[in-house]
Amino acid sequence: MTGPTDRPPVHEQEHVGQLGLGPPQTRVFRAALLLVVLIVVAIVILPSSTRGPKLPAAVQPASHHSNPPPPTTSTTKPVTTTTAAAIPHSGIAVLVANGTSTAHGASEVRTWLGTRGFAVSAFPPYNTTTPQSSDAVYVVGNGTVVMAKEVAAALTLTAAAVVPVGERPPVATTSGADVVVVLGTDLATRADAGRLGHPPTS
Repeated sequence: MTGPTDRPPVHEQEHVGQLGLGPPQTRVFRAALLLVVLIVVAIVILPSSTRGPKLPAAVQPASHHSNPPPPTTSTTKPVTTTTAAAIPHSGIAVLVANGTSTAHGASEVRTWLGTRGFAVSAFPPYNTTTPQSSDAVYVVGNGTVVMAKEVAAALTLTAAAVVPVGERPPVATTSGADVVVVLGTDLATRADAGRLGHPPTS
């Protein structure tokens, strides 16, 4: 009769083989193979996960070595407008001459301009050397077109009433004057009616 000690001994390697683990050399090989696979996977995955997203070509930062675009220059010159400064009325000497047969027209215009600060005191009212039907404002002596336009505006005359520089007014003298106002039919009529502050009659 055979006792428990009579069974053939089971080798440890066979017992391990039955468990599916294999001999020690096989386990070492499998562990090394697994380690190599993990290293390869890490090399492939890690750089792609740490790398930033690729920018589109239009927004990628320019290289330090690329040449910057040349600066653009404009050849268009700025447009500047100049407006002649108004001259104080007290600095404009005005001679008034009546070119019509309406009495006292020049006196009325002279007084009107004087109350608005123009220098008229040195010039008594004149009559023109020839009859005139149109109102006119002349530039004489040291006067300027700006002065003549200011006088015309005070009399509610348009800039068209200012005569081109160089033309002589129909008066005997212009000494000391900057501007000469010649009364035509409209100014004389408005002066006689006390309507110098109103627009010209049509």
